[in-house]
Amino acid sequence: MVRNKEYGKLDFITDEDGDEVDEDRMKAMSAKARELFTTLYRYRQDPQSWGLRGAEASQFFSNTMRVEFPEFRWCENDWKVHSFATGRYPDWVRDVRNGGNLTRIFFRLIFC
Repeated sequence: MVRNKEYGKLDFITDEDGDEVDEDRMKAMSAKARELFTTLYRYRQDPQSWGLRGAEASQFFSNTMRVEFPEFRWCENDWKVHSFATGRYPDWVRDVRNGGNLTRIFFRLIFC
């Protein structure tokens, strides 16, 4: 299968038979990743780079992607989901976060 160049080298993302996922599936994965990155931004959990992510952001992203896309479950230590995020995150930062159209949720902790 010839991979769409827009997705780069992501041939490690395979179905349960070891076949590369198709373009529509890759688009769905990318769309979900963008949604999750935006959620992290809104709750002030978005890292400067994916390599600097906190444990909460890492678990939120990984758990959500593995639930929605079983292709990310077939590895140890979530390396597939984080390799995918490492490739997708810079594009989201450039195209979305730096675009200035996002809002953050303001919350204040109240101690009694």
